[in-house]
Amino acid sequence: MGRRGPKPADVSLLKVYAKEWALQLYELRDGRPAELYKVKHSVRLEKDGTRIPLTKYIFVAKFHPESNEGRKLLIRLPPRVGDAEWSVVRPVVADSETWREFQRARMVETYHALLARVEARLPEEQRSSEMWSRLFRYARERAADLVKARQLAHYPRAKNTDRPTSDDKRIEFFAKVLAGLALGLAPATATKRLARWSPPIPETSITVRPFERS
Repeated sequence: MGRRGPKPADVSLLKVYAKEWALQLYELRDGRPAELYKVKHSVRLEKDGTRIPLTKYIFVAKFHPESNEGRKLLIRLPPRVGDAEWSVVRPVVADSETWREFQRARMVETYHALLARVEARLPEEQRSSEMWSRLFRYARERAADLVKARQLAHYPRAKNTDRPTSDDKRIEFFAKVLAGLALGLAPATATKRLARWSPPIPETSITVRPFERS
């Protein structure tokens, strides 16, 4: 019997996992400002008389709550506006040092500690979800593959390691590798399967300076 080839994987699921990991790594590096939404509640009446409650979220603004502009915005908000109320999505504070350590780690134990930091940043409901429980479990169990991944020839390297485009490529690389671990794929296989695909870059990481506590 010949040598078995790489394990078959659902590429669509691989992309879903990679997209989720990329978002977490971008927020780890850059953070995310708070978001303000106007929330409108209504009721839709069905033909049989059933009343279906509806909620519509209307985006208003992004802001840093610790900035003067953010404080003024929150102070001036009235409790309600007509039939609408306000909802503020909490900000995510950047931890660029953890991201730098993530790229330099050379030991399994170090990756275990770094993954614990990333996991702790997630809201409890997200952290305990079936998907993220799986992603973190396999990342920890196969942390040795993370150590080896940086030795691959296509790992994004640059003379200037702080160059934004190079750093974005490293986030993309690790997101694909971490996604593959959850599906039983070696780093080289996962990155090859997604070689022609890139996860989206959050708007904050393109247009906004990293949100860090002063």
